[in-house]
Amino acid sequence: TVISANRRVRRILNLNHTTRSMFTLALDEVNRFVESQGNKDIKIVVLGCGEMGSQAIFSLLDLGLENILVANRSVSKAKERLGSRFQEVTAVSMEDWLAGTPVEVDLIISILRRSKPLFDSDYPLITSTPCTILDFSWPPSVDPSAINSSQNLLGMKHWIKAAHGYSSDKKLDEIKKQSISVIEEVVDGHKRLIRLRSSSEWRRQLHMQMRDIVEHWDAESTGVSHEHVERIVKNIAHKIGKTQQTRIDDEIIRSWITEDSKGIPETSLSQLLGIVQSIESVVELGAKGNEDKNRHS
Repeated sequence: TVISANRRVRRILNLNHTTRSMFTLALDEVNRFVESQGNKDIKIVVLGCGEMGSQAIFSLLDLGLENILVANRSVSKAKERLGSRFQEVTAVSMEDWLAGTPVEVDLIISILRRSKPLFDSDYPLITSTPCTILDFSWPPSVDPSAINSSQNLLGMKHWIKAAHGYSSDKKLDEIKKQSISVIEEVVDGHKRLIRLRSSSEWRRQLHMQMRDIVEHWDAESTGVSHEHVERIVKNIAHKIGKTQQTRIDDEIIRSWITEDSKGIPETSLSQLLGIVQSIESVVELGAKGNEDKNRHS
């Protein structure tokens, strides 16, 4: 349900396409910050040295910035990712950096993977001096409550607005409201599908879709007859109909296919998996459309 909602929100609200990438936005912001300081002797802390973190560090070094401290969960991993340029930065473990004394820093770039903020009202930012924080983490690693009035936090809200060209918070709020509406529609659709699974209409939709897809099976190239495929898919459709889940895990579907598909090549098994996924997807839409039609009739 979560994956389905995410995809539908992105598609309907056109969120898959942005005016600029997150990485470009970060570089632009760093350039603006450097220019605003009047010189390149600024103190920078980069939190996290994963794929995006290491690319950010390379870009900072390419700009001629030298005073860069990298705090990563594992120093050895940071060294591995930075390669020969590791010697151009100062690297410490995240644990040691957090346990250290408050530091003076001009720019903090946070690119962490966390389930909750690293800094909040109970654990304020490790520095109290004026600085700018570029937080690219999601969920955010720096909560607004962690900073003081002399510090500037640019978090995901800022980056989303910049990436999509939203000129105001009002526009972003409108997108959020539309997103919630789409998510609620997806959840309602899955609930309807659960109710419809036990109905004759749902089974009719399932078998109608099954027949349509089986007709397009390429028996010649796969070496598997239409009759064999139809028998397999019919058994799987029966199993799908018995479950109360709105979405079946791919591994479960694959195990069902394997049980009924002795002797079928692996490439054909992958095609069968695609067929069953198509049945799941289209039946959901068909069942929803049928219920909507009945509601309005």
